[in-house]
Amino acid sequence: MSDHPAQDDPSIDLPGQDVTPLQGEFVPPRERPPGELTPVLALAGCSFGGALGLLVTGVLTVALGLSATDGASLIFVALALQPPLLLGMMFVLLAGRVPLRVGLAWRRVPWLTLLLAPIGLLGASLVGDWLATTVWHATGQQSGALQMIAQALRSVPPGWRVAAVLGISLMPGLCEEAAFRGLLQGGLQRYGRLVALLVPALAFGLFHGDKVQGTGALVLGLFLGELRYRSGSIVPGVVAHAANNLVAGTAMLWASEAQVDTMKAAPPAAVAVGLLVAVVCLVGTRRSES
Repeated sequence: MSDHPAQDDPSIDLPGQDVTPLQGEFVPPRERPPGELTPVLALAGCSFGGALGLLVTGVLTVALGLSATDGASLIFVALALQPPLLLGMMFVLLAGRVPLRVGLAWRRVPWLTLLLAPIGLLGASLVGDWLATTVWHATGQQSGALQMIAQALRSVPPGWRVAAVLGISLMPGLCEEAAFRGLLQGGLQRYGRLVALLVPALAFGLFHGDKVQGTGALVLGLFLGELRYRSGSIVPGVVAHAANNLVAGTAMLWASEAQVDTMKAAPPAAVAVGLLVAVVCLVGTRRSES
């Protein structure tokens, strides 16, 4: 018998002691620790979500007999791409046991932040449009995605145009912000602020399909990512994204085909003002109350 009775009692677990369960004793399974979101897994989620969206839209196009020349059909396909993107990314993250951090703290977002967010994004869009136009003229490649959206909006029956513009404003605003600034940026915070901003912004740019629109989307993605970081919520980004798409959709609807095909950059002074407005709005952003 030792001086420490606990060491002689097999029913007492001591630190470092390997306890072998008795025969027939129920041993609960050990819980797997939650996984961590890595940049590779983040891009895999984007790729899978995008592929799933293309698959769903392709199936719907064939099943419903949608026409590639019909504006309403094109708008429907563009909107149908959004939910599979978000669901596909959620599936990949859940398969990797990554906690889903979306950041929908909408009740605690200050009203000033909700007001500044769309103003700042419209300012950032001047910078993005200037860079996109520079890429356009440097490469000689027009934005097929922008031309397709503009053509689709103009070919939608007049009675449905308001619904079409609202659709391309609200659906991408919610789904894309939840996917890129919610799931991706929220999961990459442990790698530091720079990685958490750059990876979702790059993925956001690639998601938009071509060099011209992708360049503009990259700039907007950086603004929206910083907005998400400063506010602690994706709600200001959803509001800003929807407002930006609403303005862009309305402009495309009323612009002539020649104006869309001959996209011109804003004057340097307007670009500088837009950059200043974006920075001021970000500085004025208040974090969501805890």
